Amino acid sequence: MKNNSIIDVAVAIIIDSENKILVNQRTSDREHAGQWEFPGGKFEKGESINQALIRECKEELGINVNEHVALMVLEHAYPKKTVRLDVQVVQAYTGKVLGLENQKLAWHSLSELYQIDLLPADLPILHALEKIIN
Repeated sequence: MKNNSIIDVAVAIIIDSENKILVNQRTSDREHAGQWEFPGGKFEKGESINQALIRECKEELGINVNEHVALMVLEHAYPKKTVRLDVQVVQAYTGKVLGLENQKLAWHSLSELYQIDLLPADLPILHALEKIIN
């Protein structure tokens, strides 16, 4: 049975000085275990995108987001749920990026991201990133 409720998710695109993009691997205890995704997570009740993005980056990565800009919003229907990804490019942050939820982190070039097992919902983000990364 398909669940038609939409789950709002804040997605952080973090790009380093060499145009490498941060992704994390889903842990074995989560749905889609082992697949890669951009950092982020579900909005909590009443949160704005700004609040959700800042909270998720602090909880998952240990960084404080200082500046971000919207890249895109997209919806993806999985068999049991639909996610609405509010994708933000983090332009400035403080702190050191760490995997605080025991997730594996990796920095990849845009071309490398096409080669890894990225979550299906995240694939359209790659096309949008092509427009902003040289």
